[in-house]
Amino acid sequence: MMTERLKSSASLTVLATLLAGCVTPAKGPTAEVQIYTAPVDAHVAAVKSIAVVPFERDQSEAFSRSVETAIANVALTDKSQSRQNTVSVVGADRTRSVARSIGDQAGLTSAAKRLGVDAVLAGEVASALSKSEPYKETKSVCAREVTKQDKKGRNYQECQSYTEVAVPCVKNSASVTVNYRLTSATGEVLMRKTVQANDADYACEGKRVRPQATEGNFLDRLAANLNRNIGGPITSPADLLSNAYRLAGEQIKDQIVPGQKTVKIEWLSNGDGINDARAKEKFDGAIKFAAAGRADRACQAFRDVYLQEQQSVSLHYNVGLCDEIDGQPELAFKRYSTADKMLTSPNQAVSAAVLRVQQQVRTIDVLADKRPDLLDATAVPRTGSRKTVNPIAASAAGIDPKILAAMQSERRIALVIGNSQYRSVPVLRNASKDARDIEAALKSLSFNVISGYDLNHVQTLQLLNRFKSNLRKGDVGLVYFAGHGISIENSNLLLPIDFLSSYAKDGQLARSKALDIEQVLAPMMKSAGTRFSMIVADACREVPQIASSSRSIAAGLTAPKTVATGSLIIYAAGANQTADDGDGENGLFTANFLKAIKTPNVNIKNAMEWVASAVSAETNGQQVPSIYAELTGEFYFAVQP
Repeated sequence: MMTERLKSSASLTVLATLLAGCVTPAKGPTAEVQIYTAPVDAHVAAVKSIAVVPFERDQSEAFSRSVETAIANVALTDKSQSRQNTVSVVGADRTRSVARSIGDQAGLTSAAKRLGVDAVLAGEVASALSKSEPYKETKSVCAREVTKQDKKGRNYQECQSYTEVAVPCVKNSASVTVNYRLTSATGEVLMRKTVQANDADYACEGKRVRPQATEGNFLDRLAANLNRNIGGPITSPADLLSNAYRLAGEQIKDQIVPGQKTVKIEWLSNGDGINDARAKEKFDGAIKFAAAGRADRACQAFRDVYLQEQQSVSLHYNVGLCDEIDGQPELAFKRYSTADKMLTSPNQAVSAAVLRVQQQVRTIDVLADKRPDLLDATAVPRTGSRKTVNPIAASAAGIDPKILAAMQSERRIALVIGNSQYRSVPVLRNASKDARDIEAALKSLSFNVISGYDLNHVQTLQLLNRFKSNLRKGDVGLVYFAGHGISIENSNLLLPIDFLSSYAKDGQLARSKALDIEQVLAPMMKSAGTRFSMIVADACREVPQIASSSRSIAAGLTAPKTVATGSLIIYAAGANQTADDGDGENGLFTANFLKAIKTPNVNIKNAMEWVASAVSAETNGQQVPSIYAELTGEFYFAVQP
């Protein structure tokens, strides 16, 4: 029995492709993202109806009908899977008679008016070629075989030597070149271009050996190769020419018609930078959901981790991808940009993401200007300067009616402290102003506010007791502090204005002279039985006098050891970071916090995520607010029907 070993490069590509997928580290799981496309020229985007006139030198009108079909099939799909065609088309059946009278530009303009369309598409098939070319490949044929036995005594044939022989092969190919112009009803040439398209197929000894797919990960390549019917009959030159026509028509369609396409975007699975073991476990679980195609569950988990972990490039990137999936390219851009700025070396996925969403924002701006009806149809959020002054996309739709009803009767109690005039450490320019603005905002949001400014330790305790006595079971409790804060011996302390740098030499003394977040504030609200409690500390300023007094002092506030159920803690900066006091009327953190709480219909988790992302983006990742949460229900600062 003779055996063969093919040496044709085309034939070996199948094996090489499969092996490459096995030995090359595969990329991470991917998510599908809807990308919106706009015509090359923004003026063309305004065209809502096109008449396709039969192209010159187009035998049997094959190409003209191909273009007509391509344009007619363009539709945008919204979240409810409803489709809307972006451009209406008048086809060759109606334009054929008109085409005979078109001799110049004026004729095209007249045709557009007669047909009642915004523009006329016309042109010529400059060339359309198809051919079949023979060529030869080599294959190895066994010249000498021997019979051997395996361990079970079964005979099998083994080739001892090979010889090379030539085999007949054929290449079928086709190519087209098309010139086109799009003319408006006012006589303006909106677009004039040339497109080219090619296709080819190969067979040896009557069996198809078409070159294999090399793009994408292993599974993508395998799927593409399996669809190529290797070993089947070769595609005829006529069919290849028909496909080249189709490809050329697709190019024209992409250049003149707004559209939508689905692309696969890679998740990043490296959890470096996530320090908390539970958060890392949840991140790994999110990656598993992503690999299973459950982007909804993956995004929910990524965002939960994101509330408390802000030092992971992959986490910033993956939450950005979730924003992109949700149709929020501007928010995605901020997250991707933060990830990019945190990199110590280039990352292809991050770089591509930044460029992609930049282009997507520009595309949406073009469509918002020229075709707002398309954005309305697909519920694309328009968060740029033209569309809204609000930085967070907000909608009352989907809010649980029970939550809305509860908000009408719930008691909201807030403690607000702003300390600027410190006696032994640097004075803070914005702290008291920040606190006063927060007090005003909370009062407008139905909070009963207990406030104090430039308080010493005794005054702080007195105000704290007032706050405690006002809390009731089922209340919403909030503490906001603007001033100096330090972390000493794993305790996060908020400092009164009479705190001395010498206190920091003794951890126990320091705790007795300051406000301990975990030992005093958090337990106070938990013991009161609050429905939801929140601690906001804009208190991570640099205090060199205190830092130099003890090695046990860490820059910024550190992660709390525990977070009570139904509570959220947010620090203006992460561990080993300091908060920017700001050059404007408010500190950087508080300025963004005010924007978030004044935005209606945004739940607490999304609002605080936005604050962290905005501050991080404005500081190039130098200040990233930390969020720690154990949420059991929803909370909204404001709801607007």
